[in-house]
Amino acid sequence: ISIPIYVASYVVPDYGTGAVMGVPAHDERDWEFVKVNHIISEENIKRVIMPLIQDNTTLYSNKVFTSRGILTAECGQYAGLSSDDAEKAIVEDAQKTGYGRWSVQ
Repeated sequence: ISIPIYVASYVVPDYGTGAVMGVPAHDERDWEFVKVNHIISEENIKRVIMPLIQDNTTLYSNKVFTSRGILTAECGQYAGLSSDDAEKAIVEDAQKTGYGRWSVQ
């Protein structure tokens, strides 16, 4: 199996610690990088948060979405939760299993 590796200068070294995530659906720099380098077609980018419109349905958008919203089916057990509720549930689950905890940087 081969995995392409891209080296780019847009990663900010003092942004935080941990793994670098490529989330083109929810980060403007990642979206542009994917488009410029033809890594994946826009229609195949996985969206995990969608905007909530007035009738409580989600709205599909073929653009980067960086706001709070509703988690999509891609999020498994957290699908349908608001960003705020999902954030709490995910951290609570991480604490229960010992894999994570709340932290502010």
